[in-house]
Amino acid sequence: MRAGSGVPHSAHAGWLRAAEGEIRFAWWSHHFLWMLLGGLVAGVFSAMTLNGMAANEARAFEDTVSDARANGVDVDAELHAPIHVQVNGNNTTIDNPVRYDYDRARNALGMLRPAGYSANAAQVAGFLLAPLVAFGAGLTLSVKDFRLRTIRVRAVRSRLGALESAYALTAGLEGIATVIGAIAAALATGVLTAGPTSSALVLDGLEPVPDTAGPGGVAAWTCFAVVAALFFGTVGVAAGLLTRALIAPMGVFTAFHLMVPILGPLDPRAMVLSVGTALAPLSGTLQLRPISGALPTTWNVIILAAQAIVLLLLARIALAIRPRWGGP
Repeated sequence: MRAGSGVPHSAHAGWLRAAEGEIRFAWWSHHFLWMLLGGLVAGVFSAMTLNGMAANEARAFEDTVSDARANGVDVDAELHAPIHVQVNGNNTTIDNPVRYDYDRARNALGMLRPAGYSANAAQVAGFLLAPLVAFGAGLTLSVKDFRLRTIRVRAVRSRLGALESAYALTAGLEGIATVIGAIAAALATGVLTAGPTSSALVLDGLEPVPDTAGPGGVAAWTCFAVVAALFFGTVGVAAGLLTRALIAPMGVFTAFHLMVPILGPLDPRAMVLSVGTALAPLSGTLQLRPISGALPTTWNVIILAAQAIVLLLLARIALAIRPRWGGP
């Protein structure tokens, strides 16, 4: 009975030991510091572009109001009238441009709150930066023991499955560090920079500018960023263990992620994106929209977890059938 109960405990302890070793390596190698600094840059960029977007939307509303008044349109009546938007292919028909531009400006100015800056930074970092950072970290961690020729010692001290999971967890944490840095920098930049005011939108009888994102938006897009970091960190680990290469996999993934449009609802990027767009649609600087035909968020998360497990199993098989433990 004791022997049977000791196996899971031993496996659990082996995984913790492996995870602690990888996190220590990333910490003392200043990986987390560099990822945090990268996130700070992304956060400043996110806040400044959000300010610029809000200023442009407010300016567009002012121009629409000026044109309407010059043409003798009752602006107050238009603002209180309903709006209908019809999309036909690439053509969009708007029957009330005054109200349409008002709503866009109102929502954009409503993003200039702490919640809006945070949610937008999580969206920008989670969609653009965290996948690249986590994938690159997964590659680096998974091949370092082969390059340093320490894989034999690591394999003896912990199970291969524990090693792969530890690599993936640490890579995901590095991606999450980027997101944390981006949110912190966006909040600070939003406080220090004076974005456009809502004075142009203070008109009689209209509702005040809302908190567009709100706590729910921050929570949803932070979860999105965490899922993106953990999943693509696992992809990086699998790619590293299967190829034992750094430059080629990183180059291919970077080109694919940044240049290839989302291929459909089964594209992993679309499934990760559903975590944010389905729970809290956000008109941030990236203007991300739900993917047509996307599965429910719960199913997407389950499929992503299954894919991650399959990738780690493939990586374990690749390690097991290699005839040598040496470098690549």
